[in-house]
Amino acid sequence: MVQFNVIVRHHDSFLTRPTIIHDFANADNDGIASFLLNDPFLSCPKFNPGETVDQAWDKLVKPIEDAIQLFVPTRTVCARSSKKTRRYPRHIQRAVRKKCQRWRQYRKDRTSENKGLYTKQSLFVRKVIYDHHKQVEQSVIKRDKLNTFYRYVSGKLSCKSGVGPLKSSSGEAIVGDAEKAEALNSYFTSVFTVDDGILPDFDRRVDDSVFH
Repeated sequence: MVQFNVIVRHHDSFLTRPTIIHDFANADNDGIASFLLNDPFLSCPKFNPGETVDQAWDKLVKPIEDAIQLFVPTRTVCARSSKKTRRYPRHIQRAVRKKCQRWRQYRKDRTSENKGLYTKQSLFVRKVIYDHHKQVEQSVIKRDKLNTFYRYVSGKLSCKSGVGPLKSSSGEAIVGDAEKAEALNSYFTSVFTVDDGILPDFDRRVDDSVFH
């Protein structure tokens, strides 16, 4: 017996825009099984001698794709950002939720009173977030540990992968990949030790009966 898995379609796990995909979790599995069992081709596969491999494959996959279109519903998946969601303490989360509530009230009833409440809450949210970042940075300073400082700075860098902008010897910013590679190569070669071709002599540490 030959067993194999049929990969009909591949969906990217990272979506950059709203996309319609098949919802296999809510599929009619009984309907799919009945449809495939009653399909004349799958019950008795017949291939023409002159068919290519691609044509035979398309003939085999077509009933499966038809079953998916008939018995598998679709759903829309919204875009997801690659950036991680920043988690704030609960008091800041409550303040942000209250700010959203004030905004909905103002959007529903655009009075000066609702606008003032929203503006006041917005300023309060900005203040508590600023105080939170200030407290985090002060805790990093109080720890007085170099690795903690570097870890904090690395988390603030905008360039998470690759090599960020460099500065040339003249003070200009280098942003191109070729230029950055040339600058790094120039620096590495400047600190390398040039091989003079002289091999130092080492005393033999093993018995003379041991071959090289």
